Amino acid sequence: MDQSGSVQRLVLDAESTEWAIMYSLPNDPCDNYGYSGANGICRNSHPICMCLQGFTPRSQEEWEVFNTSSGCMRRIPLVCHGGEGFSQLLGVKLPGILEFSLNKSMNIEECRVKCLMNCSCTAYANSDISGVASGCIMWFGDLVDVTVFIDEDKIATFRTRCVLYRYLCLIKSNFRGHS
Repeated sequence: MDQSGSVQRLVLDAESTEWAIMYSLPNDPCDNYGYSGANGICRNSHPICMCLQGFTPRSQEEWEVFNTSSGCMRRIPLVCHGGEGFSQLLGVKLPGILEFSLNKSMNIEECRVKCLMNCSCTAYANSDISGVASGCIMWFGDLVDVTVFIDEDKIATFRTRCVLYRYLCLIKSNFRGHS
């Protein structure tokens, strides 16, 4: 195992008497748990890590040298019941289950309402995505190990401040000629 946590199989090259990597696991950096840190998204493109919408790198200096393990923090702190809404991520591996609540009998709308009513709830999704999407899983605290998969149909929804949406709506309105 090397210093990054990758397991490597090495072979001794008889001619050069140097070790060569035969294979290394994991192949994808996103397979390393929490690679992009708390509230970061790991994806198979460049840059590999980015922050969730409404978040910014906790240490810009570390991110500039591709050390994203410190994760991301909210740009604006949430004020419970202060107009927050949700942003949707499509095609993701659901976050790690550090602090969560599971209810298999709720539908997604009931899940959304319950998450909004709980100031500690940061994200929610269907808990059963095989066949008909059903159930409710809610996360509390930081979201860790969020990975984007373009070819998947999993959906996670995370809490952000509605003011970000209002800002986007105002920009959109200005393009239509509204003041």
